Amino acid sequence: MKKIICTILICLMFGSCFALVGCGDKKGNVKNFYSSYTNIASTTTNLTLVEATDIYQIKTNSYKIDINYSKSSILSTLVENNSQPYHKLKYFYQQLLDDTLSPLYFFGEEISNSSNISNKQATKLTKDLTNLEQEYKDIDHYVGILINSLNANNNSSDFTNLTNLKKVFVQYEQAINKATDLSNTICKVYFGTVVSNPNYNYSTKTYTQLNEADLTRMSVDVRARMYYYKSVYANVYNQLYVKDGNLSEQFVSYNASAPTYEPYTSLKGIINLTSKSMENLLNNKQNIYNAALTLYNLQNSFGNAYDNFITASNNISYTKLDSSSSINDLNYGTIITQFSNGIAYDSCEILLNLTTLLYL
Repeated sequence: MKKIICTILICLMFGSCFALVGCGDKKGNVKNFYSSYTNIASTTTNLTLVEATDIYQIKTNSYKIDINYSKSSILSTLVENNSQPYHKLKYFYQQLLDDTLSPLYFFGEEISNSSNISNKQATKLTKDLTNLEQEYKDIDHYVGILINSLNANNNSSDFTNLTNLKKVFVQYEQAINKATDLSNTICKVYFGTVVSNPNYNYSTKTYTQLNEADLTRMSVDVRARMYYYKSVYANVYNQLYVKDGNLSEQFVSYNASAPTYEPYTSLKGIINLTSKSMENLLNNKQNIYNAALTLYNLQNSFGNAYDNFITASNNISYTKLDSSSSINDLNYGTIITQFSNGIAYDSCEILLNLTTLLYL
């Protein structure tokens, strides 16, 4: 009997150890989440880590992965020439990827430092990052082919060079799709777990009761939300014009202009925020208060609407819808259209108004 009891106790001890190790691994994954992203650059030949410009000034020392243009003076020159389709590599595809990944750049480190992340959240973050890592490696591969092609024949209009450029464009499109998945997960974790009370309800007081602390909080909250909305609008743009479409072909064959989507264009057009004096803010409390309440009310419904948009986007390619599409697909298309032209526009208008009141 004693032997049996000892055996059971040993098994329980081992089971507890394994459980603890499992938890430790998950927490370790979260702790290393942001560094795992930045370390991707060290595993590639043609990509590098560069500082990400913190336009909305919520933190400093953020980094992103970009093409290492020092590897090719030819490519470096071509991307700066806006009459060349190569220009789109840096000023369209990389920018769209950056805007999609802005929550990773500016929330990722806080997530890594949080002790409140669940194992389920850690698993999802790790999975989405691993998927994106593979896309970066594929970008690295195709950029290498393009650089070698340009070195062999530096004629920018050469068919082989343009074909290789298109392959890089298409690979960026794949990366943007995976980046969207990761950013959606990051925002759910950041605003749902890391940040306490992220959608503060100022209706609990009157505008005359707003103090300096309230106005400072609004300023910080709006800056963070701007990165969130930028990633949302970038995703909308991707679904409307890029995903599974022929934009890469238009860029390469005709050096076509990129389509515009007002919420995305407007928000990315804000390249600098200048904080107003506290005296100025205090003198404009009523307008700021009203705008903050409007944003609060909208955000209560925005999340569910965006989840429906994501579900629809995961089920269809909007760029491929036509009169022959199934009723089910057309219904998904309607969800995408209504979100893109409805609450997305409304949120942008409110956000720009609040941004003007607080900063510009």
